Amino acid sequence: MSNTITTTTKLGKPRRRKGGRRSVMTRRNSNKICRFIAAGMPLQHAAAAGGIGKSTFHLWQQKHPAFAEAVEKARAKGLATRLAVITVAAKTDWHAAAWYCEHVFPDSFSKSRLELTGANGSPLSAAVALYLPAKDSPENAKTLPVVTTAEP
Repeated sequence: MSNTITTTTKLGKPRRRKGGRRSVMTRRNSNKICRFIAAGMPLQHAAAAGGIGKSTFHLWQQKHPAFAEAVEKARAKGLATRLAVITVAAKTDWHAAAWYCEHVFPDSFSKSRLELTGANGSPLSAAVALYLPAKDSPENAKTLPVVTTAEP
């Protein structure tokens, strides 16, 4: 049994292809994946919706520059759509403008800074507790607490 299949081209010439599973890398499937990406779906989920895994998706991007470019265009289109929604919402609701500033300019507007203080704004104090065995006898392993505190 041969491992090749003979088919014919549009001109009737024989064409030989190896047997095995056909690739799902088709223009239709690529367009489907790009539509999902443009709609805002994460890349991994868009790939799964197109019937491929995350590693196959990245392999396609490496092997097919046209597909990689189409994915980047889909991401840019999706971003433009979402920014337009935020811009319209920011005209009537300051929360949308604040969200945009926090996420696009995090160094200037992010709330991710964390400050810790003690009671009434005083510096934090720390305490360390050590438990040492009693020195009276090794059989009687009693422990005595030793507590020290450090003030800044």
